[in-house]
Amino acid sequence: MSYMVPLVCSWEYFPHKKGLITGIVVGSYGFGSFFFGLISTKLANPDNLAATIEDPENNLTFFGPEVADRVPFMIRTLALIWAVLVIIAILLITRKAKSHTEEVETAVVPTRDQVETLN
Repeated sequence: MSYMVPLVCSWEYFPHKKGLITGIVVGSYGFGSFFFGLISTKLANPDNLAATIEDPENNLTFFGPEVADRVPFMIRTLALIWAVLVIIAILLITRKAKSHTEEVETAVVPTRDQVETLN
C-alpha cells in the first residue's frame, strides 16, 4: 500500500518517465530506512555506549540498562515523527486532474442498441 499510492500519483504527472519516477520513489524508501536507523541509534544510545553485558554461552553481548531504558522513548519519538510525516504526505498527495481531452478519450459511448433501448 505504501508504495502504490505515490507511484500511481507520480506516474500520472510524469507518464513518459515512469522508470525514473519509480526509481526515485523506491530509492527514497531505502534512504528513509537508512536515516531512521541513524536517528533511532542516536535516540536510544546518545552517548555511543558499547555493549558490555556478555553471554558467553551464545557468544553475544548486550547493552546495559542505560541504553535499554531509552528504547521506549525512542519508539514513542519515532512513532510521533512517522505520524507527522504521514499527515504531511496525506495533505500533499493529489491525483492529477483530467484535462477535457482525456475525459473525452475515456468517455464511454453507448452503442446504437443501448440508445434504441433507452428511447
